[in-house]
Amino acid sequence: MIPDYYFDNIWDISAGFLAEQGIKGVILDIDGTLAPDGAPQPDPRAKEWVQRIRDAGINAAIVSNNGRERVQPFAESMGLSFVSSALKPSLRTVEQTLRAVGSEPAHTAVIGDQLFTDVLYARRGGFLSIMVRHAWPDIYPFVRFKRLLEAPLMPYIKWRKRS
Repeated sequence: MIPDYYFDNIWDISAGFLAEQGIKGVILDIDGTLAPDGAPQPDPRAKEWVQRIRDAGINAAIVSNNGRERVQPFAESMGLSFVSSALKPSLRTVEQTLRAVGSEPAHTAVIGDQLFTDVLYARRGGFLSIMVRHAWPDIYPFVRFKRLLEAPLMPYIKWRKRS
């Protein structure tokens, strides 16, 4: 359940760091990672980050538990492939995810802000797991509840912090 790495936010993760880990594809979460919960567009810094990653030859795709009506326009605004209604941490969409990102599990990282969805999905799928601190307030009650469950584990997670 503990991520391989922890960063304060996605834009602190460099393409060089990902390349050092042998990463050729990144699976990205939306809410709390690329944008505030429910935001129709990515944070501008996240958009720039995705472009830097792609310029370095690393593929990227969005994999989200949100429905297609939320994920598709968001992904298209960034020029990314996507998988919606993924039901993370379920592995039912792993093959679809790997096609979207064009990578094998050993060369793929999952980057997200939730322990019980993103990190667990990465662990179960054999991906490198990178957790980022949620950069914006949580607006969804279920996510706020999950944050309470994550709280006792955060001291163990934060020691994996990279800067």
